[in-house]
Amino acid sequence: MILDHYTDDFSIESPMALRIVPESKGFNSGKENIRAYWEIGVQRNPQLKFELINVLIRTNRLTLYYSNASANQKSDEIFHFNKNFQANEEVINYSE
Repeated sequence: MILDHYTDDFSIESPMALRIVPESKGFNSGKENIRAYWEIGVQRNPQLKFELINVLIRTNRLTLYYSNASANQKSDEIFHFNKNFQANEEVINYSE
């Protein structure tokens, strides 16, 4: 399961979170809330397809730079990891 790689208090900051769940103000946290948020996103866009452009690494961070082929938009996702190598925070940026 994908969420096994995340801490229980994992959080996401994303403009998409603001669009999908306006009351979130762009922030979402906790595995169950994030699972629900991802499910809504996939339901709204079942043809979702990502094309990886590059991976950037740092001691406790990983950045995925990719193209969202279904939205014709480039994005990056910056993951922060704890000492157990679980993601505990993610920040997502989108091109205009």
